[in-house]
Amino acid sequence: MPLPPKVSIILPNLNSYPFISERIETILHQTLAEWECIVIDGYSNDGSWELLTEVASKDTRFHLYQFPPKGPYDAWNKGIDKSTGEYIYIATSDDTMVSQCLEQMVSALDKHQVCDIAHCNLRVIDEQGEASSLLDWDDVPIYFDGLIQTNQSNIRYAPYDGLVHCAEGGVYMSITQLLIRKRLFEKIGLFLTNYGSIADFEWTMRASLLYHTIHIPKYLATWRIHPKQATSFASLQTIEHQRRICKLIDIAFAKALQINPNTLKGIDINKFRVGKQLGVLENDWRKAKTKRAKILVLLEWYKKNSYLVKLFIKRMIKKDYKPIHPIQYIKQQISFYHLEHNVTIVE
Repeated sequence: MPLPPKVSIILPNLNSYPFISERIETILHQTLAEWECIVIDGYSNDGSWELLTEVASKDTRFHLYQFPPKGPYDAWNKGIDKSTGEYIYIATSDDTMVSQCLEQMVSALDKHQVCDIAHCNLRVIDEQGEASSLLDWDDVPIYFDGLIQTNQSNIRYAPYDGLVHCAEGGVYMSITQLLIRKRLFEKIGLFLTNYGSIADFEWTMRASLLYHTIHIPKYLATWRIHPKQATSFASLQTIEHQRRICKLIDIAFAKALQINPNTLKGIDINKFRVGKQLGVLENDWRKAKTKRAKILVLLEWYKKNSYLVKLFIKRMIKKDYKPIHPIQYIKQQISFYHLEHNVTIVE
């Protein structure tokens, strides 16, 4: 009799034929065998559904479902609803993982029951599976500047990771880096489905404001950058992307406070918002052509974050306005609130 699944692997698919075979292989080669793979397919017509059907006919751990396509987060949510495992791993169809990925992340969460999220290091790859020339995960400022330690195992206690999300657009670059206790979805809810391809930013921020993360300093998963991916690398560099991230920061804060009002007790959350929002405010202010238009921009922003506008005006009056780097600003706030003690090195 097969063992009940320890991990529910959620595999969304919509015409991912060029990559789906490699993803399936990385699932089949996992050293942890107690998993189920729940495939949520959006009526693919490129041959990937037929390939998945053939795999499922040979391995009963695969469970296949088809629904009209409504975006990746709707598929993730449907898969989570159908899952039976203690842990959830979202295996995006164009990415991969090493054979020890599930085993090592399960081991970390089993050992550290206080944590609900396991987070591993990430390799960024290109369309051919080689190291990407566009991005090296180790050089991302949030890791490079030491806000998030990646070279040793550590527990990051809430709300540390959630607040650090305000710095560089996310602590967890890819959902493939995470193993999540299923109970966490029951506590804080599922993914938003109406914010395009970056809604996982809001969910991971909401989750890490409230619950703890164990980091595993090993490269266990990949994120593939390629022309047809849901979130294009080029779009991440635009001011519009930053504007959407600011909106998701506000939503995550509001939802976390609704779930547990004591989460950020004693912390001025507006000050943490500044790191990411100041660049967007500056862009809006500089685009305004008249003095009246600039005042209207400041008034509109004042309604959302008075502290942000006061800081901006203060620096402009001094005529020494310099953009505040989000990383440095969040570092200052973490030190001010003694949040550096929310990180504990563990064996």
